[in-house]
Amino acid sequence: MKAITSFNYILGAGLALAGIFFSGCDKDAGNVGCSGAPTITKVVKPTSRTTTLDSAAFREFVTIEGQNLCSVEEIRFNDIKVSSEDYFATPTEITVRVPSDVPQEIMDKVFVATKGGEATASFVVKIPPLTIASVDNEYAPAGTTMTLVGPSFKIYGFTEGKGKVFFGDAEATITKASADTLLVIVPANATQGAAIKAVASNGATGTFAYPYKDNTNLVFDFDTKPGTSTSFITNSATPGPISGNYVRVNRNVPVWSAQEFIRGTGRLTADIVAHPENYLYKFEVNTQRPFNKQGIRMWADYGISGTYYLWNPSVSPFDTQGKWVTYSIPLFDIVKTAPITARANNDYTFRAIVYGPEAFDMDFSMDNVRIVPKK
Repeated sequence: MKAITSFNYILGAGLALAGIFFSGCDKDAGNVGCSGAPTITKVVKPTSRTTTLDSAAFREFVTIEGQNLCSVEEIRFNDIKVSSEDYFATPTEITVRVPSDVPQEIMDKVFVATKGGEATASFVVKIPPLTIASVDNEYAPAGTTMTLVGPSFKIYGFTEGKGKVFFGDAEATITKASADTLLVIVPANATQGAAIKAVASNGATGTFAYPYKDNTNLVFDFDTKPGTSTSFITNSATPGPISGNYVRVNRNVPVWSAQEFIRGTGRLTADIVAHPENYLYKFEVNTQRPFNKQGIRMWADYGISGTYYLWNPSVSPFDTQGKWVTYSIPLFDIVKTAPITARANNDYTFRAIVYGPEAFDMDFSMDNVRIVPKK
């Protein structure tokens, strides 16, 4: 089967064209001028018959030109049949809207069947790829729900109960599917580093850019890489661990009282040092109370004045509603320079503190601090 062609979504004036082409018309203008088997000479743009087309996107209108195109019995793009309300035929042309279903077999052809026979021509339908744009929690433990977000689950049949999701070779259970969201139960035998992928019934596959429990350039996991702010490390039942220990700030934070919950050394790769603009500072975060006061300052190269990121909740309040979610900050927004200042052995001091002008009852947790490439 040929690879599916990706494309940028095209929003056409479909309703207006439908009114122009189909309003008040019979589906077939009759048999006058037909005397044999149908032929297709070319496919053109309906609003500019001099513009020849060799491809079109879902829901776009095209005009098929040829001979003996009357008494139409069926029109197909690949193996998808066009609904009767989506075309209008005359003996020499058919104006038709490309259907928005993904074929099981991609032949890159259009077919017109009439009482006189069948004609075919090469024509590519630009099918949006099956993609997973994001997941809510890359470290969701086995047996819990992970949310996958993508633009094309509906057209690939997931909302009709078709298609599967895998973590490597381990199949996940899909509990809910909508046009842009899949809820799945992470399988018990999902392994760290497994690819998260959706597979449609026609074999099309979409793989998330990052693997399950990605530990690329892991700086702190608060287990084997704990850092030195040990008083905040816990595995308490609330909010509950996702991969061993984590840090939790669960206390009243006084005004301008620095609560240092992350501190330690991480070794960066040469490419991260040279090109921090190509990387993300990523972690999992959980708020048991809305994070809407104080602020968090984060360093990836502590020691140079002003080179920190201010996570300001008064500007952007943040609340996970008690769930663990994956969160990313552009690394360049933290270090503020490229390349990063050279350090011996590429060892850099990471730090995070709660610090702000208003007392705050805070319950904020983090885990799996890592630096990953932008994808």
